[in-house]
Amino acid sequence: MHLLRATRHKESGLEVVHDLIDEAVSLSGEIDALLAGDAKEMWECWKVGYVTYHLCDSRYKLSELCLIEGKDDSSKVE
Repeated sequence: MHLLRATRHKESGLEVVHDLIDEAVSLSGEIDALLAGDAKEMWECWKVGYVTYHLCDSRYKLSELCLIEGKDDSSKVE
């Protein structure tokens, strides 16, 4: 799907990743604005867990995109 998007918009893969990040942050802000109390707290916990999982799972190869440092560098988020 994202490859199709890159081809259709004539963007590099990294540009598509940046666009997806912008969209996710924007949508997260909209969700934040709609929630309150326990629901908002649960959303925040879920969001942190979801992002952390995908940053740490080698399956997604995010270290190859220079979004996080490699395991040899303590896997710190830049």
